[in-house]
Amino acid sequence: MRAARGWTLVELIMVMVIIGIVAVFIGPVLLNAVKAYDRTQITVNTYGKMRYAMERMAREIAAVRRAPGDTTAFEVASMTPTSFTFTKEDGTQVAIALGGSDVNLTYAGTGTGVLADRVGALNFAYYRHDGASAAANATELELVEVSMTISDGTTSYASRLRVALRNVQ
Repeated sequence: MRAARGWTLVELIMVMVIIGIVAVFIGPVLLNAVKAYDRTQITVNTYGKMRYAMERMAREIAAVRRAPGDTTAFEVASMTPTSFTFTKEDGTQVAIALGGSDVNLTYAGTGTGVLADRVGALNFAYYRHDGASAAANATELELVEVSMTISDGTTSYASRLRVALRNVQ
């Protein structure tokens, strides 16, 4: 009968040394890959949040209705660089404004919702059809430019869009 042969102490130590050397070289590579994945996910989530907020603001702003008493002007209650308040085609008054680090969308009588958080800046610019400023003049208003800067904690991202108002005469 033949006795079963086991591992010697030298063989076990050599295997452990080889595994240790492999781990020293592969460990940092795997750690960097996991960190890169996490960073990418944070960036993708931040861009998604910004895209949602910008698209929602564009839909709301595009639905500004003409003033019933003066059809040459839009029904705008407030046009400031940091907020925009107007009445939509269905008669709902809407306010978009920066509150702290949140972009708030408020419907009169129903409450306020947060479109995006961690917002560093929200700016509105108002233009006529020829590109000249239409600041504080709803009669000449045809384009609203929205600029927003949002942060994911370490990096800031900026976005800007121009919204052409419907029912332009």
